[in-house]
Amino acid sequence: MKKKEQINQIVNSLKYKLFKVIYLILKRWADYRWLTILLCLIQYLQFTYLNFGLKVQYVWQNKAYSDLINLLLKYFTITIQVKNVGINTYLTVFYICLGLIVLSIILILLLAFVIKNQKLQTPPLLLLKYLLKIILTIGFWPIVRMQFGLLACEYNKQGTYVMMFEQSEECWTSEYYIHAVVAIIGLIVTLLFSMLMAFLTYESRHAGQDASAMRNGRSSALLLLYVFVQIMVYQLLPTPQYTIIIIFVFLIGSAWIFISTHLDQPYYDTFIQRIQSILSAVNLWTIIMMLYSYSFDGQTFQKTVQAWLIGVPLIIGILAVRQQKTVDLFVANLKKLKNGRQIILLCEYLVLLIKRSEKCQRAQLLLDSFIEIHKEICDRPDCSVKLKLELANKFKENLIYTDRNYIMIELIIQMYHEGIKKFPDDTPLRLSYIYFLFNQQRPYSLIMSELNQAMDFKPTLDYEFHIFRYKTIIEEESNKKAELFESTNSLNQTKDFIDQLEIVALKVVEFWSALQEEVPDMSKLMAYGFKIIKLQDLIDYKWNKLQDNKSLKLYYYLSRFYQLVLDDQEKADQYLQLFWTLQKSKQQQLSELEEVCNQSTPTLVASAQFQKVNIYAVNKSFCSLLGFSKADLIDRSINQIIPSIFNEKHDQCVELFIENKARQEKEFITQSVFLVTKSNYILPIFSTIKLLQAQNNQLFFIAQYQQSFSPKQLCYLLLDIKGHIEHISSSCITFLKLDAQRIKMRKINIKELFPDFFQRKDEFLSKSGAKLQIKPHAMKYSTKTVDTTLSQYDQIEFQCYLSYIQFPCLKDSSKYGMIIKLEKLKVNDADSPGMILLQAQQKRFKYPIFQYIPPSIFYMDFMSLTQIEESINNNSHVEDNTSKISRIADYFLMAKKMTQSIKHVVSYDDGIKIKRLWDGQIIDIQDNNQGSEEMEEESNEQTKNKENEEKEIEIQEFQHYFKLFQSKSTIKKLLISSHIPNALKLTNVFIQISLFTLFASGLVVFLFNLNDDTQVSNMIFNLSLTNKRLSSCLMINAILQDLRLVRYGEIRNTRSDLDEIFNYNLELMEQEIQELIAIHSNLSMIDTYINEEYQIYETIYFTQNVELLSLDGSSQNYTYKESIDQLIAKAIQLNQKQISLFDDSNVDFFYYNYNILNSVTQYSYIPLNYFYYSIKSVSQNSLDNKTAFIILQTFLLLIAYVLIAFYLIYFSRQLQQIYLFYFEINEQRIHAVVQNCEKFLSILNVGDEEQDEDNEEHQFNHNHNQEQEELKMLNKKTKKVWKNSNAKIYKLMITAFFIFMLLQCYFIYQYYSAQQVVEDTYHLCPILNTTSQLESQYRFGDNVIREYIMNPSRNIFSTSPSTFIETYLTQLYDVNANMQTQFTQNVDLFQQDFINVFQQLYIQNPCPLLGQLQTFITEEYCNTVLDGTVSDGLSIGLTKFYENLKILQLDYEMQRLQNQTEAQNKQFGILLLSTNFSVEVRVMEKIIIRYTQRYLIEKLEQSISNSFKNLSITRGTLFICFTFYLFFIAFFLWIPSNSSLTKAMQKSRTLLLLMPMQILTNSTPIRRYLRAVLKK
Repeated sequence: MKKKEQINQIVNSLKYKLFKVIYLILKRWADYRWLTILLCLIQYLQFTYLNFGLKVQYVWQNKAYSDLINLLLKYFTITIQVKNVGINTYLTVFYICLGLIVLSIILILLLAFVIKNQKLQTPPLLLLKYLLKIILTIGFWPIVRMQFGLLACEYNKQGTYVMMFEQSEECWTSEYYIHAVVAIIGLIVTLLFSMLMAFLTYESRHAGQDASAMRNGRSSALLLLYVFVQIMVYQLLPTPQYTIIIIFVFLIGSAWIFISTHLDQPYYDTFIQRIQSILSAVNLWTIIMMLYSYSFDGQTFQKTVQAWLIGVPLIIGILAVRQQKTVDLFVANLKKLKNGRQIILLCEYLVLLIKRSEKCQRAQLLLDSFIEIHKEICDRPDCSVKLKLELANKFKENLIYTDRNYIMIELIIQMYHEGIKKFPDDTPLRLSYIYFLFNQQRPYSLIMSELNQAMDFKPTLDYEFHIFRYKTIIEEESNKKAELFESTNSLNQTKDFIDQLEIVALKVVEFWSALQEEVPDMSKLMAYGFKIIKLQDLIDYKWNKLQDNKSLKLYYYLSRFYQLVLDDQEKADQYLQLFWTLQKSKQQQLSELEEVCNQSTPTLVASAQFQKVNIYAVNKSFCSLLGFSKADLIDRSINQIIPSIFNEKHDQCVELFIENKARQEKEFITQSVFLVTKSNYILPIFSTIKLLQAQNNQLFFIAQYQQSFSPKQLCYLLLDIKGHIEHISSSCITFLKLDAQRIKMRKINIKELFPDFFQRKDEFLSKSGAKLQIKPHAMKYSTKTVDTTLSQYDQIEFQCYLSYIQFPCLKDSSKYGMIIKLEKLKVNDADSPGMILLQAQQKRFKYPIFQYIPPSIFYMDFMSLTQIEESINNNSHVEDNTSKISRIADYFLMAKKMTQSIKHVVSYDDGIKIKRLWDGQIIDIQDNNQGSEEMEEESNEQTKNKENEEKEIEIQEFQHYFKLFQSKSTIKKLLISSHIPNALKLTNVFIQISLFTLFASGLVVFLFNLNDDTQVSNMIFNLSLTNKRLSSCLMINAILQDLRLVRYGEIRNTRSDLDEIFNYNLELMEQEIQELIAIHSNLSMIDTYINEEYQIYETIYFTQNVELLSLDGSSQNYTYKESIDQLIAKAIQLNQKQISLFDDSNVDFFYYNYNILNSVTQYSYIPLNYFYYSIKSVSQNSLDNKTAFIILQTFLLLIAYVLIAFYLIYFSRQLQQIYLFYFEINEQRIHAVVQNCEKFLSILNVGDEEQDEDNEEHQFNHNHNQEQEELKMLNKKTKKVWKNSNAKIYKLMITAFFIFMLLQCYFIYQYYSAQQVVEDTYHLCPILNTTSQLESQYRFGDNVIREYIMNPSRNIFSTSPSTFIETYLTQLYDVNANMQTQFTQNVDLFQQDFINVFQQLYIQNPCPLLGQLQTFITEEYCNTVLDGTVSDGLSIGLTKFYENLKILQLDYEMQRLQNQTEAQNKQFGILLLSTNFSVEVRVMEKIIIRYTQRYLIEKLEQSISNSFKNLSITRGTLFICFTFYLFFIAFFLWIPSNSSLTKAMQKSRTLLLLMPMQILTNSTPIRRYLRAVLKK
């Protein structure tokens, strides 16, 4: 048992060490939503890649689509490119991936056991956070793939068991065993570590700052397990025999993932949850279609890939527009919830409705209806809704009883309580309730109690961690709050706050002083303005941080700050009102100390100062209770009246109590305690404690005590841990004949009274206790005379209750003593003692000072608190201060005057008429232009009416906004969320569109480049394939010539091994025919494209210009492809075991033999030109497309840059517009503002808090008159000349220019690389063509000479054979020299492997390599061929080969010069071709040249293919960098910059509030500006 306990202790210790490290990581774990979405998307694309992997790609029955999807997905897998790059490179990447896991484990161990300093922990914690982010998301797939890739093996063509991703490394050899064992161990460690971290490392509470918050981490762990199993079955199971197993594993795993993600909905963030549901659904749809394609494609349905592509957007659309999961509130009220999950969903939905109810009317209606239905249906007598409604009728003005949100919160708490009572072991339900309490900022004692109860039900590891985490959070928060109440810290914070007020005032002075300069600098104003905004936010933060530890002086300073510096009179009045209210409240609290001591209830007042608690005051009732006088207690330590056994930990408990309860001044704490009387007996009693804080931050305890009496006969004993009696109650004198003096004189052990006490201790610790008997002879310890006759009874029987004295609130599990409560059961006939003190109902509390311990092992833990006795409640009503006169009258007076000015417009020409004397009478003279004047008057009236209407509208709008602008704080709230100009919004949208268009263009160019590279790399090999076809045709011709020679030898019986030679050549011919058919079929299926300028080569290729001659002299023209078809047909006809067929008289033999050496070889340039110019056409078209694309991309970049420049310039002008308003203010007003700030600074420095009302009224009148004068001068003020030295906007534009220049560099690289591919293709085509032609040219020369020897009269290429041979041999020598020259000139185009092979074949000895390439000749024989010249390299061996060919020709021509008959010449030719000299030449041509050239071509093609692959990898890598760079620009630079600039603009608008309120509301330009920015 001890070993098990030790093991459990070690396991628990390690577990909590791990918990502590993960807790520290989660402090920095929060993710942005866009980052979470990006990681989810990449992770999905990674495990989707295997659905289109190369091993199962054939399942989709559509190679084009699956190749494209595979190409797009493989770039997200990160390590998939590590294939056939060399075993050393593979192992390097393998150990780097494994090292990430090992490094993470090492960092956890270091943080758990070594690094304890918080500052030193920060770097490893940040590194560990990023490592875990990578490992648990986009890094898991590459890490596991690299490890399984080392174990994945297959058989190659030679039957060797090699690695799948490194074909050069053989599996399960000496070194491979070591790496394989490491990989297996690494896989186990990776899986266990990753799943454990995914299981624990997540934010379990819904927090707005962390988009990745989850209800549990089991879905993440399950996803990692699915990825692990997916890679395992894919890598280790061969296809196609196990394809169905792979698909079924994929299907089961994807269905499981879909259920855990979509149905369980683990994510709190609805958008993230929707993304995860879509991704899991698309993955499941992919596997289903994969299974369908494997089983039914081609039978019941075609084109499964297209169906999959069509289904993907449908699934995305369905899940994207799917309504958020809601709860039927009506059903939830009617039916009882069946499980904890339903309760969680209901409560979370109600919380969501509470948040939405501020803006959404539908949410308000749902909540109101839910409350009404619940009120009617709920049958609980203590229903929170009914109780709230009853109290609402009594206290209608109290929002706690009438506000909907308060009622709903209480109702949610009630539902949680009911659910926990019904499902007590449902840990997720308990945690959900805890998170709700945490979000509602409920008391930590309540949360801690729930956490402890959750731990009692043995939760799983993940829930246990989060219980531990929130316990730690609460402890840290409690410690932080306790720090606020340390006197030194409080003084420092107060001083710091005053310093901040002073700094802001100085900055405001600097701001206004900058306006007084002759030429104000706009940049300086902006700098000061932004500093003022930051400092104002800092002041708000520090004010909130002070919380309840705010002195009256701070309220006064803040009031003056708003009045003098910020000119916000309403806010100033608000803080001044708080100042007077708090001052009266503090005075009343101090007077309460005196009043409470006059009450009849025993009362004690203690002062807490410098971590010491002394008695401050007591009343007479308290003195009579304990027998002390006031002089005995006042100014003495509180420990004087506490049992000594509690003194050791009492001060620490008091300190902890103050730290956690100092804020809760209105909260009463009731507890049962022991007090020590003057006669040194303990007294169990109830105490009610309240903590008060005086104006000087001094803390006072007020404790009232109450005795409770019971008819039961009880006595109490306090023992130390060894059983010695420390204190007793006075009733022990009667019951046990034991008094305090005896205990003081000698320590008495409880065993002397009750010998079997320790043996039965477990019985006494039980809740019900146990019976205990005492013998009369044991009652001998009293020093007092007690009249009792012991013989009347033999023994006394008690019910004994035992408990330990412990202090868990101090995190101390030690036992400091024991408490025994004895209840007498068997009572003597004599009179029983008087009233026995009764211990009242035990109540647990959080922070005990001294306490009576109940009869069980008592843990001083977090308990519920009880409020008692309204008599001590200090909530006195304070009379409201009268508010100061508002300035609203001035505003309405101004508006009234403006209205009157419109209605009463003075017209100075009204009533003036022109009169003249006419015939002795005065008459009116009418103007001749009366009609025109009337027209002008009408137009003037219309203009005036329009102006009047505009002014009336302006006044109405002003009056509307004025209702909102009752204070600067209201204006500030509106300005912070004010309207952003549509120009900036549209520009931002266009910038984002342009960035997306840039990405789209980069993607299109990237795909075009990959497609063009693939197309060119495939087409360039058509040249070598064409030459191989001709070489095969000539090889068949050589075999036919050898068979003809065998026939002549058989006729003459010149050799005995003719049958063996005959059969060998027939087998060789069969192989060559099959190879020729395969090559010709591949070339026939090639689809090419040729530009118009090269159409002539296509015309020639499809023209019948190859003339094939028959034995009878007839001929027929064919295309070159058809001529090869004819030769293949003739070769098949000749491939029979009839030696008679191989004669010049045979029609088929002549047809093949003659035409291959003439027209077919002569016109072999036709297909070469056709394929070469098709390559050239594709290359030119590709380059033309890239030219168009780079022009388009440059234009897009220019547009994006112009948009950003426009955005920045427009933003700068918007800021300037704000500061231009300050230039309208006259110098007099500026001087007044500066004077107010200086006055505030003098108040801070002098510390004068006297309120001089006369001075304030005089200052108010003076300011009022000054503002009236300023209003008259405001419109006459001319704008100042100003400058702007701020170059920040231009720096940003330059930065944007360089950022876009990097993008332009990438686009230029794309164009340059495409151009380089075209140029390299132009260089490689001749080299490949020349290299692949050498075999056919060598063979053609040998065949022509042998044909000349056998048929000297037959023309070659329409010329005499001897002349042709001489010319051809010269050309052949030049071709070989040209090939080596081209290799030397273009060596930089080749990879090192090809260069090494070329040097080994042409410069070194090729025979060792040749011995490995074929089985016809040995290495020893090769070294002797052509007098051993081959062993010196092909460059020398080929020269010897040319010389031998020339010798054959000369020997035959010398024979013909002897003028012998044709039969003799033919006989000589047969003998000449049968010599060893001729045989060596034939071996050189048929074997050595064939296999060495084929191997060289293979290496050249491989070098070219690798070059294109490397180019594709480079392009893919750069494209990924381009994507991330553009993503960085969009999401890390532009979007945050746009958000910060928008917020900066909105905050800059708040700088208008620095203006005096009179100017702010009466200036027409400012008023119009405010209306414009506040329009929604």
